Amino acid sequence: MSLFDLAGKVARETGASRGIDRAVVEALAEAGARVAVSSGTQAACEEVVATINVVSLNGAMIGADNISAYNMSKAADLQPVRNLAVEPGDSNIRVNAITPGGIRTDFAKPLWEDPAAEFRLCEALPLGRIGEPTGIGGAAFFLASQAAPYITGQSIIIDGEATVRGVH
Repeated sequence: MSLFDLAGKVARETGASRGIDRAVVEALAEAGARVAVSSGTQAACEEVVATINVVSLNGAMIGADNISAYNMSKAADLQPVRNLAVEPGDSNIRVNAITPGGIRTDFAKPLWEDPAAEFRLCEALPLGRIGEPTGIGGAAFFLASQAAPYITGQSIIIDGEATVRGVH
């Protein structure tokens, strides 16, 4: 089996109609995974080999004075990743999170729809650009693949170095 072959694996994703979640579904399906957008049966859930939560970076890792309830809810989304990585330990199910920063999605339109706002953000980022959903899909693919067999209970920050530079 190739490190990057997901044939015969099952991926479960909710809210997969657009943005980051859609990019995740497309990346996993392209690698050969059967992708279930949602599942109400125990059998389908038992076939899942990796769970990847996507948790807003700004909400989970960066403080803000005008959206504190949102930020607290996103920070709370990271603890289940750690707990769920431990709880089914002997079942070989890996649980991780991806915490994206500014990604070109409908949710983040205020960051890129206004050319002046996009310019200011891109100027502050070392990579000089806003991220694309496909970059998140690629990270999810990596975490779901056998190339990451020992990664569990972690959160991978994908933000164009925004947190390192202190860009909000």
